[in-house]
Amino acid sequence: YIASGSGDRTIKLWEVSTGAVVWTAKKHTDTVWSVAFSPDGKYIASGSDDKTINLWQVSTGNFVRTFEGHEYEVYSVCFSPDSKYIASGSGSKDKTIKLWEVSTGKLVRTFEWYKYGVNSVCFSPDGKYIASGGSWDNTIKLWEVSTGELVRTFEGHKDTVWSVAFSPDGKYIASGSWDNTIKLWEVSTGKLVRTFEGHTGRVESVCFSPDGKYIASGSWDGTIRLWDVKSGKEVAQFICFSDGEWVVITSEGYYNASANGEKYLNVRVGNEVYGVEKYRDMFYRPDLVKHAFVMNSLVRSSVSNMTYEEAKPEIYVQMGHTDIVLSVAFSPDGKYIASGSSDNTIK
Repeated sequence: YIASGSGDRTIKLWEVSTGAVVWTAKKHTDTVWSVAFSPDGKYIASGSDDKTINLWQVSTGNFVRTFEGHEYEVYSVCFSPDSKYIASGSGSKDKTIKLWEVSTGKLVRTFEWYKYGVNSVCFSPDGKYIASGGSWDNTIKLWEVSTGELVRTFEGHKDTVWSVAFSPDGKYIASGSWDNTIKLWEVSTGKLVRTFEGHTGRVESVCFSPDGKYIASGSWDGTIRLWDVKSGKEVAQFICFSDGEWVVITSEGYYNASANGEKYLNVRVGNEVYGVEKYRDMFYRPDLVKHAFVMNSLVRSSVSNMTYEEAKPEIYVQMGHTDIVLSVAFSPDGKYIASGSSDNTIK
């Protein structure tokens, strides 16, 4: 299943295999900014502009309870690895992270340190820490769950941090920012490991693949991008258009596409732009796109005498999502990426 929250104040549960809506729930009185599954699969938590967190039963869609205590909008919610707790981050003048007991709705602890609001929260895989991204101080903070103490602050972004995620082994944190970049941090030291650059718009969401080898990111540029954690290299862009057509492009310019997806592609040679048809034999390489996900890099010269700088497929006119990509998430088996957008679609 995929869960989604929306500006229409609803939470929806979708069946991945068919795209059908399983149930729709409505209790929030304002925009739903964040939803999260409990690791045991029993519950969904939702955070809203109405200052509350609601808990829902996955199997039925029934409302379980409300967690109240934030003074302003709740931008982010997440479950602890043992499903016993929910962490929530609030924006505007609230500036806090709160820890809640799932079984009772009791407020366990409030983390107060931010000068500004909190956009994103996530638990470490061992449940000992919470990472958070702040509104306007451009930092990531690491908190000890048992004491509520601030462990360290990660500094380096040049604009607001909107998303944070722990690697599956807990050694790294990825952060997505309005400075158009993703950064990788070493948890134990706070050291910046590398910066991933390529998005042409603000980065709203980041997540690790289950094996920890990749980071997926969603951006205001309408694309979902896949990055190799070890090298920092962009592996591919995923673009799905409003008519259902799609394109996947590697960083070397090779592509795979749906039946009519390549109509959105052009090839630039110097200052000239052509339809992709003329260069289809060169660039339409589903085999190399698949290979890129295994090798993480390709050598263009082994396929063609034309260099990457001389001809590269580029997308014009439309983006994949027709508005901001607000959220991305891997499936537990790593085979799929889900994305949610301000264009009111999930892809």
